[in-house]
Amino acid sequence: RLEILSAPPMTGSMEMPPQAPGLAPRRWTFEDGFPNEFHVLNGSWEWLPAQDCLPSRITGDREAGGGVLMLPILAPPRPYLLKVKNIMFSPTGSFHVGLTDGKRCRPYLHWRLKDEHTVQAPYQDELWCYFIGRYLCISESEGDTPHSIHDYGVPNPGGRIYLSSPEQSLAAVEARELLPDEIPASLRDIPSLLEGKDLKEA
Repeated sequence: RLEILSAPPMTGSMEMPPQAPGLAPRRWTFEDGFPNEFHVLNGSWEWLPAQDCLPSRITGDREAGGGVLMLPILAPPRPYLLKVKNIMFSPTGSFHVGLTDGKRCRPYLHWRLKDEHTVQAPYQDELWCYFIGRYLCISESEGDTPHSIHDYGVPNPGGRIYLSSPEQSLAAVEARELLPDEIPASLRDIPSLLEGKDLKEA
């Protein structure tokens, strides 16, 4: 189910439309199946109805290494938040988020600020993904110090948001712009968070 849908869905073409001036608040849940607006760029995804204690969800084919979804969201030049409710089926399940032009990922430098930890699967979690200027900061709770930071190298890298979740299912996805006073205090000076940290990968 898509709530507050006001931006037009993307058609079958993978060509990128002009940069949007803003990002209307959008939220998807999956009671009614796989959203037509989500484009599978790689692998395969399926819809699973609610079962036992688990909500309706979409999941990548774990045997095939999951898949990559492109969301119908053009990244605006202002700060914005992507919030993902996911379900982990592996104690150390991986999750990837970033920007793409529909053909390849935007390149970035990657810092990991916190060590990975194991959980008892299946485990329901939320990830808070803050796109602020040239940075993408991924936290496990609102306002928390991020465990990962991507540096895209340019102030407004643009593109569409993609998700890749080979060992997790998605139960809800929400995206909205952030007002200046909504940016967490822990993310007001991102370069200082990276001081002395080792670059994980490019």
